[in-house]
Amino acid sequence: MSVPTRYKRTEVGMIPEEWECKQIGEVAAFINGKAHEKDISNQGKYIVVNSKFISTEGAIRKHSDQCYCEAIVGDVLMVMSDVPNGRAIAKCFLVDRNHLYAVNQRICIIRPRQVAGRLLFYKLNRNSYYLSFDDGVKQTNLRKIDVSSCQIAFPNTKTEQHAIADSLGDVDALLVALDSAIEKQRDLKQATMQQLFTGETRLPGFEGKWQEMYFAELCRTIHQRSPISSGDGLEEGGYPLFVSGGQQKRINKALFINVEALVFSDGGMFDVKWYRGDFSVTDHCLVVELDGNMPFYREWMQLNRRALDLQTFKGTGLRNLDKPSLAKVRVPCPSPEEQAAIACVLADFNNEIDTLQCRRAKTAALKQAMMQSLLTGRIRLV
Repeated sequence: MSVPTRYKRTEVGMIPEEWECKQIGEVAAFINGKAHEKDISNQGKYIVVNSKFISTEGAIRKHSDQCYCEAIVGDVLMVMSDVPNGRAIAKCFLVDRNHLYAVNQRICIIRPRQVAGRLLFYKLNRNSYYLSFDDGVKQTNLRKIDVSSCQIAFPNTKTEQHAIADSLGDVDALLVALDSAIEKQRDLKQATMQQLFTGETRLPGFEGKWQEMYFAELCRTIHQRSPISSGDGLEEGGYPLFVSGGQQKRINKALFINVEALVFSDGGMFDVKWYRGDFSVTDHCLVVELDGNMPFYREWMQLNRRALDLQTFKGTGLRNLDKPSLAKVRVPCPSPEEQAAIACVLADFNNEIDTLQCRRAKTAALKQAMMQSLLTGRIRLV
């Protein structure tokens, strides 16, 4: 393959002539974290950076009054140990404040010397070189030499380094804003459901007390035909297959033809989806046709999923969705018109959430394309 003009061939591929290719150990210092478990405190002033903190983007955190390994602004913190096929190994966190983060054991500090910290973060976060150490069988443990040996290409000027990091940072900021907007819509929907399904708030034109019925009184059919076994190994096709946990696959066989139903799943937590068309289910799902507004009852059951989880699952070992218990669940039964009106309000929330999620997916795809172009020098910003 010919080398494009003003580019050169390196161990990481073609890069601009003005760029450098070096091992991490040549451009950054490596520092191992230290154990903080004995000093964990709910009121501690330091955030203990462990694998769970990094893998959850800081959502799950512990604190400590002591700090035996302090991170500084610009440091890249990396997870060095994770279970097979885990999502934490080589996941990174970019330090944004001083005197706040205490780095725990099995986390390393990569302290940049020649490369801007933000650019180094984008280069190293879940880097394919580090992921290659995960054989999918035993726990992955990166060593100092493994971390330090990773080759990266980077611009030789801080101006271009910061330009790349700024561009990717802007996309990250947009993703954070979209996540916030999605969460806000979900919270608004949840609050609206709480009011509408308890009768605290009634939509205009509706009044009077709601009736309650057993779920069995609304059901036309609770299908008990033999479902597809999750181990059947059917080829990928055009029909949805609902499996344990509410997930979907696509296979080449449909058990239910032109059916509108609620699909209940027993994947460790009560889950229900509304589907219309041709589809199949595994042996951990129930398919229910009923007289009533499908979206209305799907939303009601999702709102009450924790209580229904306790009511409808039986057994202390392998959990099984119990059909008789599901049939005895008491559900609200407003008029068909009010069911439809409530379902319409909630559908507006769902449509807004779907729109935001679509925007987020496109933005994430854009970021991925930008990373492939900017971090390799195929597109230059300066």
